[in-house]
Amino acid sequence: FDNPAIPHTLQRVADAIHAHGALVNIELSHGGCMADPAYNNGVQAMGPSAFVDEWGDEIREMTLADMEQVADAFADAAEICRDCGFDMVMIHCGHGWLLSQFLSPACNHRTDEFGGSLENRARLLLMIIDRIRQYCGEDFLIEVRFSGTEYVEGGYTLKEGVEFAKL
Repeated sequence: FDNPAIPHTLQRVADAIHAHGALVNIELSHGGCMADPAYNNGVQAMGPSAFVDEWGDEIREMTLADMEQVADAFADAAEICRDCGFDMVMIHCGHGWLLSQFLSPACNHRTDEFGGSLENRARLLLMIIDRIRQYCGEDFLIEVRFSGTEYVEGGYTLKEGVEFAKL
C-alpha cells in the first residue's frame, strides 16, 4: 500500500463494484515465515517462533515491536481501503499465513503472552482487529478467514477452532 498509485486503483475498483450494487471487500494478509525475502526487499522472514525452514532460510521470532508494526500495517491498509470506498476487509488467518502460524500450536512455540493457550495464540489477531477498529471505527465490517482445524499433527483441532471463532 506504499505505492501512491494503489489508492487510485482501489477507488476505481470500489466504484466499479458499487456501480453494480455489490459491497466491496478485500483480503489482507501477511506471509509470516512464508514470506520470501526475494519479494520483500530482502527482509528476513519472521513468524511466531524462530526456526530454519525446508530451504535453509532462517526465520526469526517476532518481537513485540514487530507485532505492533504488523498491527499498524493491517490497520493502515484497512483505513486506506475504507477511504477508497471499500465496505469491509477480510483478515486472512488461515492456510499457513502469519496469523494462522500464531494460532497453530504446531508453529507457535512461544512461552510469552503470545503462545501457549488458545487465547494467547489468538492475541495478535485480536490486537489487529482492535487496531482496525481504532483506525476505521466500530461500524467498519471486519471478516476473519480461518481454517476450522489444521489437519496436521500437533495443530489445533476443530474443538479449538470453534473456541477460536468465539473469541
